[in-house]
Amino acid sequence: MVDKISLRKDFLRKRGNLSVDYIQNNSQSIFKSLKSFLEPISYNNIMFYVPIKNEVDTSIMFSYFWKIKKTIYLPAIVHSKIVPTLFNPDDKLIAGAYNIPEPLPHSQNPEFTKPIDVVIVPCVACDKELHRLGYGKGYFDRFLTESQFKIGLAYNFQFIDSVPHEPHDIKLDLIITEDAIYS
Repeated sequence: MVDKISLRKDFLRKRGNLSVDYIQNNSQSIFKSLKSFLEPISYNNIMFYVPIKNEVDTSIMFSYFWKIKKTIYLPAIVHSKIVPTLFNPDDKLIAGAYNIPEPLPHSQNPEFTKPIDVVIVPCVACDKELHRLGYGKGYFDRFLTESQFKIGLAYNFQFIDSVPHEPHDIKLDLIITEDAIYS
């Protein structure tokens, strides 16, 4: 079995070579599937990631869900932890930890108490057992809980037979690609 470091390096290289057209077209397909999946479900609070390094583009997604009156959160890294940060499309994003865009600090609510119903997470690689490989820092694994519905977004080529995983790695509830939904 390939180790996480080699696998991560290989898939980040592949994803880094994607064209803008590929990203936009496939992100749109993934968005349509996400929208269809979430329509019949009762939820209010949804957290998206801000896309970097050719990840599935979520920007159209969080704008859409905000327009249909869902409360949108984006992650901010504060003291090495993900903090759900209120967001609306008029908010300016600034470079945060690892140069990842995040909402301005005034949006961060240190007394955050609303549960996040759905968390959308990026994948470097994933498998049909709903394991995901991230960037290796464990931020999402430490943030995710059993009560949240966890959805990974990935391109078809990011699916492999088996993602190496450890007991602390959190499984997803669903993975959406441009061609399929895995649960």
